[in-house]
Amino acid sequence: MHSRQVFRRVIIILCGWLGFAHTLSAQEDPGEKTIFPLEALYERVLEYHPQLQQAGLLTEEAKMLIREARGAFDPKLVSEFEQKYFNDKEYFTVWKSELKIPTLINTDLKVGYEQNSGIYLNPQNKLPEAGLVYAGISVPLGQGLLTDSRRTALRVAQLETELAEAERVKLINKFLYEAAKDYWTWALAYQQLRLNEEGVELARFRFEGIRESVFVGDLAPIDSVEAAITVQSREIEYLQSKLEYKNALLQLAVYLWTEEGEPLLPQAGIAPEELVQLVPVPLQAVEELMSLVETQHPDLRKLQAKIEQLEVEERLYRELLKPVVDLQYNYLRQPEQVVVEEIPLAFSENYKLGVNFAFPLLLRKERAKLQLNRIKQKQTFFALHQRQRELSAGLEQAYNEYLNLKRLLVAQQTIVRDYQRLQEGEIEKFEAGESSLFLVNQRENKLLEARQKLLELAAKYQKARAAVLWSAGLSVSGELTEAGL
Repeated sequence: MHSRQVFRRVIIILCGWLGFAHTLSAQEDPGEKTIFPLEALYERVLEYHPQLQQAGLLTEEAKMLIREARGAFDPKLVSEFEQKYFNDKEYFTVWKSELKIPTLINTDLKVGYEQNSGIYLNPQNKLPEAGLVYAGISVPLGQGLLTDSRRTALRVAQLETELAEAERVKLINKFLYEAAKDYWTWALAYQQLRLNEEGVELARFRFEGIRESVFVGDLAPIDSVEAAITVQSREIEYLQSKLEYKNALLQLAVYLWTEEGEPLLPQAGIAPEELVQLVPVPLQAVEELMSLVETQHPDLRKLQAKIEQLEVEERLYRELLKPVVDLQYNYLRQPEQVVVEEIPLAFSENYKLGVNFAFPLLLRKERAKLQLNRIKQKQTFFALHQRQRELSAGLEQAYNEYLNLKRLLVAQQTIVRDYQRLQEGEIEKFEAGESSLFLVNQRENKLLEARQKLLELAAKYQKARAAVLWSAGLSVSGELTEAGL
C-alpha cells in the first residue's frame, strides 16, 4: 500500500504540471528561444521582398507615362533644306528653320527664318535676298478649343498614377494578409508541437511509474497496457504535429529575404508570439470600417479613377463632333528690320494669314467613339456599384466571424479552466482511493483536447482579425499587438 500511495502522489505532481502547462510553456528555456514577432515579419517583407519591390515599380511606371504625355508639349526645332541643280543652273534652294512651342491651351507659338533663291523658284516662295524672319501663332476656333488629344492624354496619364497607386496598395495589402495568415499557421503549429511534446513526456513518465507498480503487484497488468496505448497515441500525434510545424516553417520562409535579394532561411531557435497571451488592439466599429471601404478601398479607387479617365475621353470625343477651324497668323520681317523700335503697333502689314476648315458630313466614326465611351462608362459604373456591394458584404461577414471567434475564444478559456478544476478534483479522488487511473487519464485527455481547441480558436481569431482589416482595404501591418496576461 505504501507503493500505491507513493505512485498516486507522483500522479498528482504530474497532473499539476499539466494544469499549469500554459504558464510553464511560456517560461520554458527562456535563453534558447528568440521570439520572432509578427511586426518583424511585416518589416522584413515590406523592405526586402521582391514581389513588393515589384509592386513599387507600378508608381514609377505611371510617372513615366505622365512624362511621355508631357512630351507632346515639348518645344520642337525643325529645319528643312531642299536644293536643285541641273545643267549648271540653280533651279531653287529652299531653306526654312522653325521653333514651335506648344501650349496647354492648344495654341501653338512659333518663330522661324526662311531664305529661298533660284531661277525656277515658285513665285510665292520668292523672298528678299536676306530672307524673312517670322513669328506666328496657330489658334483653333472650333475643334480643339476646349480640349484636344494632347491635353486628354496628359490627364489620362495623371489619373493612371491613381490607378497604379491603388493597385500597388492592393498588392501590398493582399501580400501582408497572406503573410499574417501563414504566420499564425506557424504559431499554431509551434504551440501544438509543444503541447503534444508535453503530452508525450507525461504519458511516458506515467507509463514508467505504472510499469514499476505492476512489477511490484500494486496495479493490474491491464493498467500498463492502457498506459502504453496512451504513449503510442500521443507519439503519433506528436509526429504529425512535428510534420505540420516543419511545413508551416517552410511556408513562412517564403516571405523572408535578405537585403541583397537572396532567400533567407529562418534561424534555429526562433519562436512565434504566444497565441493565447496576445491582447490585440480593438478593431474599429463596423460602421467606421464601412465608411473606409467607400473612400479608401483600392478596388473602388481603381474603378473611380477609371470612370474619371472615361469622362476625360468623353470630353475629347464630344470635341471631335465640332468642325476643324484653325487660324494661323505669321508676322513677317526682314532680318535687318528686327529691331524693337521698328516693330509697328499694328500687325496689319507684312503678315501671312491662313484658315483651315474641315468637317465630316456624317460623323459616323466620331459619334461611334462617343457612344462606345458612354457604354464603357455605364459598364464601369455598374461594376463600381457591384464591387462596392460585394466589399461591404465581405467586410460584414468577416466582422461577424471575428466577433463570433472572439466570444468563442473567451468561452473556450473558461472551458479550459473548468477542465483544469475537474482534473484536480479527479486527482484528489484518486488519492483518496475513490477513482481510477483510467478516469485520471480521461480528465487529462479532455484537458489536452480543450487546450488544443483553444490554440486553434486563437489562431482562427488572429486570422479573422487580419481578414477584417484586409476586407476594409486596410493594411494588416498598421495595427500593433500588445502582450497581456
